[in-house]
Amino acid sequence: MATAVKTRQDAWKKDAGPTQCMFLTERSKISHFTNSTHLYLTETIPVPYKSWTLVPQEIGLFRKLTSLTLSNNTLSKKAIANISLCDSLKTLILTCNQITHLPPQIGRLVNLETLDISYNMLTRIQSFVCTLPSLRSLRARHNRIFDVKNIRSLGKSRIITLDLKGNLLQSFNGRFCRSKTLRHLDLSENIITHVVFFKDDLPLLERLDCEGNKIAAFNVMEQRQMTTRSNLRWLSLAKNCLKTFPNAVLRLASLETLDVSQNTLVSIPRAVEAMKHLKSFIASGNHLRSLPRELFCLPQLKLVNVASNRLHHWRYESWDPDDAILSQELHTLILSGNKLESVPPVVYGFPILEHMDLSRNKLRKFPVMFKNKKKPAIVSLDLSHNKLNHFAFAEFDNLRRLRRLNLHHNELTEIPEDITKMWFKSEVTLANNPIKWPPIDICVQGLPAIEEFYKLVEPNKST
Repeated sequence: MATAVKTRQDAWKKDAGPTQCMFLTERSKISHFTNSTHLYLTETIPVPYKSWTLVPQEIGLFRKLTSLTLSNNTLSKKAIANISLCDSLKTLILTCNQITHLPPQIGRLVNLETLDISYNMLTRIQSFVCTLPSLRSLRARHNRIFDVKNIRSLGKSRIITLDLKGNLLQSFNGRFCRSKTLRHLDLSENIITHVVFFKDDLPLLERLDCEGNKIAAFNVMEQRQMTTRSNLRWLSLAKNCLKTFPNAVLRLASLETLDVSQNTLVSIPRAVEAMKHLKSFIASGNHLRSLPRELFCLPQLKLVNVASNRLHHWRYESWDPDDAILSQELHTLILSGNKLESVPPVVYGFPILEHMDLSRNKLRKFPVMFKNKKKPAIVSLDLSHNKLNHFAFAEFDNLRRLRRLNLHHNELTEIPEDITKMWFKSEVTLANNPIKWPPIDICVQGLPAIEEFYKLVEPNKST
C-alpha cells in the first residue's frame, strides 16, 4: 500500500508509519503520491501556507484514495468542494476545521460510508449529506445544531449511526427525524428537556444515549402501526433531571441495559417486572431508599448498580433466599455508598453472584450470608469503609472461591491465624484498621507475612 509522508523535516519521504501529508501544500509534489489510499493531516499548516487552498483540485488524481483525514486546520469552501473530486472515498474525517456549512458538492461522494464532521461550527446538516447512498455513519459531535429539524432528509437516508453529542439540541421529537435504518443515536451532552417519539419513528433503533441533558420527561408512545415493535436494547438517561421513573421505559420490552444514574429518583416501581430482557440496571447516585423485590426477580438480570443512594433498609420479611423465581443470572451487585446496617437475606439467594460491593455503608457485623447451605460463588467482596470490629471467621468458612477481600478502613483489632489457611492465594486488604494483633507492620505485608508471624509465635506459646 502506498502511503503519504510523515513529518515536516522529511516532507517528501514515504513512510510506513502514521502519515502527515504535508505535500498538499506544494502542488508540484502531489503527483508523486497519487497511488495513496489513505491521507492523514492533523498538524496545523504553518503560516506561509495558510493562503493556499489546503485541498487543491489535484486531489482528484488520487483515484485509489479511500480514507481522508484533515483536522486542526481551517478549511475553505473551495477546499471542501474539491474533496468531492475523490469519488472513491469511503471514510472522510474533517474534525476541528471551523467549518460553518458543507458545500453541495459533497453529495457527489456516492461511495462515502463514514463522515465525521465533529468539532466544527455547523448549525445544520443538509439533505445532500443525509441522502448520500452509501453513508452509514454520520458523526457531528460538538457543533451548534440546535434543532433536529435542521438534520434534513434523515428519513430518506440509510444512516445506521448518528452522533449528535455536545450540540445545542433543546428537545427531541421523533416525527422530525424518522428513519427506517437508524440503529445507534447519541444525543448526550445537549440541553434537551424532553424526548418524545413513537416506536415506529425509529423502528430499528437499538442504542439511545441521552446522558448529560436536562431531561425531565421521556416518552416513547405506542406505535402508529400495531405491527411495529420497539427494538431498543440500550438506553442511557444518566445525569438528567428525572424525579420519577419514566413509565415509558417499562414499555420497552426488548431493553437489556438501562442507566438512570445521577438523577433524583426516589423509588423504582414494582412494574419493573415487565422488563423481562433486562440484563444491566444502573441507578447509582439517586435518592433511592428501597428496592422492589420484582427487580431481583428479572430472569436475565446480570448486574445491579445502586451505589451512592440512600438505602437504609427495606422490607424483606417475605423475601426467601431459596425462592426459585429470583434471578439465576445475577453476577455483580454494587451497593456501595449507602446507609446499610445489614444486608437483606434475599441478596444471598443468587447462585452465581461473583462480585459484591458493600463498601461505604454502616455495617457493624459481617454479613450472615456465608452460613447458607448453598455454597456462595463470590470471587470479589468489598467491605471497606464500614464499622466492622470483629473478624467473624465462621462467617467466611464457605468462601473457598474468594480471591479479593477488601477490609480497609474498618475497626478491626485482630486478624486470626485461620485466615491465612483459607485464603493464602487471595488478595486481602487490611490497611487503615486499628489492628493490634498481629502487629500492624506485619499485617500491611499481606497474608504470607501474617502466616509466617504465627509460625514463629506458635512455638513460643507452647514453651
